[in-house]
Amino acid sequence: TVAISYVFLLFLSPRVVPYYMLVYITVIVAVTHIYRMVDDYGVYKLDFSGPLMILVQKWSTSAYELHDGLARKEEELNEDQRKNKLKECPSVFEYFSYNFTFLQYLSGPFCTLKEYTNFIDGSNFFVDNPNKFAMGKVHSKDPSTVVSLTCCSNNRMYIICI
Repeated sequence: TVAISYVFLLFLSPRVVPYYMLVYITVIVAVTHIYRMVDDYGVYKLDFSGPLMILVQKWSTSAYELHDGLARKEEELNEDQRKNKLKECPSVFEYFSYNFTFLQYLSGPFCTLKEYTNFIDGSNFFVDNPNKFAMGKVHSKDPSTVVSLTCCSNNRMYIICI
């Protein structure tokens, strides 16, 4: 089901992808809930509906982020939409890692694809330089995947966080 949602992002026009994604999500959720009702009505057991609801949020926001970045004008977007818009379709690896990341897949908290990719590449940890005469951004002291260094010596691996 994640592969089909990625195919929608990849091959459909950014102008219509949120609408096709909405129909797809509605059909998937309806079919899975009808299956649950037929299979074990009135009996509680741990099933796939919890992670499916997280995936529904991810699929729909990814479609709208792509729509905001490629199909809408800048002046039509609010501040949150400007911050989270996607300028291009994510790669297969980015999209699948976003959808199946351990912390979000099981329980949340939910974050957008843009926030996830910014965390992975470490760009969310760069802040404006406090020196108003200096150019560029500086790295904050928060932990990041970018500043982790791996050092190997004597067949041992050490991870150093700066």
